[in-house]
Amino acid sequence: MVTYNVDTDPRLRIYTSLAFASIGVAALLTDYLEAFASLLNYYLKDLGAVFPVFVAPSIAPFFIFAFLLWLFDRYLWKLPIISGVSGIPDLEGTWIGKLTRKAETDGEQSDPTQHDVECYITQTWRSMGFVFYDFAGSEEPGSEEPTRVATARIVGMFVKNPQDIHVRYVYGARQTTMLQDLNDPDAMPSEGAAVLRLRDLGTGKKHFWSRDREKGNKILWGTYYSDKMRRGDINLEREDSRRPREGAPPTPKSSSLFLGPSALAPRY
Repeated sequence: MVTYNVDTDPRLRIYTSLAFASIGVAALLTDYLEAFASLLNYYLKDLGAVFPVFVAPSIAPFFIFAFLLWLFDRYLWKLPIISGVSGIPDLEGTWIGKLTRKAETDGEQSDPTQHDVECYITQTWRSMGFVFYDFAGSEEPGSEEPTRVATARIVGMFVKNPQDIHVRYVYGARQTTMLQDLNDPDAMPSEGAAVLRLRDLGTGKKHFWSRDREKGNKILWGTYYSDKMRRGDINLEREDSRRPREGAPPTPKSSSLFLGPSALAPRY
């Protein structure tokens, strides 16, 4: 996951609010903290000089701030009342769709090809991760391994205009299968950029009996560009709004070169 930027830059206000909240909570708990420090010194008499009575109340705001920041970063920012103010949409989950590729060779445009793709997005208030799987050449996505995988290196979110919320990211991609021809350009790592716009369809139907709790409530669509003289269109629909688990992508059957989500960052 990488830290992503937001054009509205709401983070300074949130940090300030959390800092004041930490001081306020610590002030309300002063008597309890002093009692705790006294109890601590009673059982740790030999370390009384190291743990004086005033230590616990003095450092309490820092611990409270750290806890509130973790709580806000992981959970609270998703609450409608907070996300409505910050404008940061929740994109976390499993997305599936189509990628239409248009390549240019020797100045000539080739016929577009369409592939099945899957995208796994993990997101907190401060960071975001994209793991993008391309099933080009695989007839049964989900049962066969993907042929290419891309991960985001730089992510920016633009939410100032509610009618044009979009995500821009720079990615690195690599092949996950051994190609017959090592001179094939697909065998080489690549880099590129993508712009995906968000269309919110509202809260989808909740399927309590299945893993897909909010099907079809959001759509991402846009274009991508690659340093291999390729470009194309991406259309994704969110199938599951829960955080993708480690190893969520399809398990490869034959490739020994496949790398899991924890080792997907291209090294070149």
